[in-house]
Amino acid sequence: MKPTENQSVPIRTPNGDEFCHLLSNQEQDAIYGAIAANRPLLVRGEPGLGKSQLALAASSLLNRPYKTFTIDSHTEARDLLYSFDAVQRLAEAQVAANYFRDDREALRKAIRVRRFVSPGPLWWAISWTSANKQQKIYNSNRQDETPVFASPQPPGTWESKHGIVILIDEIDKADSSLPNGLLEVLGSHQFLPAGFRKPIVSESNTQPPLIVITTNRERAMPPAFLRRCLILDLVLPQYELRKNSPDPSSDELGESNPFIDHFVQLGQAHFGTQIPESVYSSLAELLHEDRTMAEESQTGTKPGPAEYIDLLRAMHQWVASDAPTNTPLPSSDEAKYEDLCRRLKAFFFSNKYREF
Repeated sequence: MKPTENQSVPIRTPNGDEFCHLLSNQEQDAIYGAIAANRPLLVRGEPGLGKSQLALAASSLLNRPYKTFTIDSHTEARDLLYSFDAVQRLAEAQVAANYFRDDREALRKAIRVRRFVSPGPLWWAISWTSANKQQKIYNSNRQDETPVFASPQPPGTWESKHGIVILIDEIDKADSSLPNGLLEVLGSHQFLPAGFRKPIVSESNTQPPLIVITTNRERAMPPAFLRRCLILDLVLPQYELRKNSPDPSSDELGESNPFIDHFVQLGQAHFGTQIPESVYSSLAELLHEDRTMAEESQTGTKPGPAEYIDLLRAMHQWVASDAPTNTPLPSSDEAKYEDLCRRLKAFFFSNKYREF
C-alpha cells in the first residue's frame, strides 16, 4: 500500500480513549520507508508533539499489534533484548537443592538459565514466535501472548508473519552506551540470549517489524546509531498568513494560516463537531501567543498539541457533564467554551498568564 495523502487514522490508547490521529504524507512515507529498509524509525521533536502516538497510529494504519517499552536512566541495551532474573534463580536453586538432592540432572534442569530469561521488546520484534514460546517458559502459567492493537476494530486475521510495531520511548534518557549497544542487533537482526546455544534470528517469510524510537533531543545520539535509523523530525507548521481561495468560482481571496489550520484539524480529529470550530481556532491563536512568549523570554516552556488537546478535553468534559461551579455558565455552548477558556487557560498555557 502506497500512501498518497494525509490520512486520519482511528486509534485506541491503552487507557481506552478513542480518537483519530492525523498522519501527514511525510509521516506515512517514513513509516513505509522504515519497513521497506528494515531499519528503525527515529522520531525526534520537542515534548508533546505526538511522537509516541505515532507508533499507535502506525499500528492502526498497518493492522499490526504493538508493544511499548519506556527508557529510563537505568535501562541498558540488554534490557531491550531480554532480562535475566538472577535473584529468582538463586532463590529457586536453594529450594531445588533440597528437593532434588539425589537427582543432579533434575536439579540442573530446574535451575537452567533459560527458565529465568524474559524476552524484551526487540526480541518480540525479531521473532514473535520464539519470544512467545520463551515467555511461556519464563512463566509456565502464562497463556499465549495476545496481540494488542491500537485500532478500535483490530483485524482478526493477523499472524506473526505479518509483523508488529515496537515503540521504544525516550531513548535519550539513557546513557549513550545504550544506542551503541544496539548497533550490532539492529544491523544483523539477531542476538544470542543468556542460556541459549543458538541465536534468535528473524523468521523467514515474515514482514520486517516497525521499530519506532522516540527522542526529545535532550542528549545527542551517537553518529553510528543515527546511521542505522531512518530519521523523522516532527515540527509544527509555521505561523504565517497565506492567501487562498476556498471557492474557485469566486474572485475574493481569503486568508489561511498553516499553524491555525493544523490545530483546527487536530481538534476536529479528537472531538469532531462536539466543539464549535471557532473554539479550535481561537485556542490555537492563544497557543501560538504563548509559544512566542516562551521563545522570546527563553524562560518558559513551549506548550504544544498535548496542552491544546488537554484544554479542549477539560472544557468539553465540563460542558458535557454540567460540572458544579460557583459561577454559572452562559446559555449557549459557544459562550460556555469561551467562558471556560478564559478561566482555564492559565493552567495549560503558562507563559502568557504567569510570572516567572
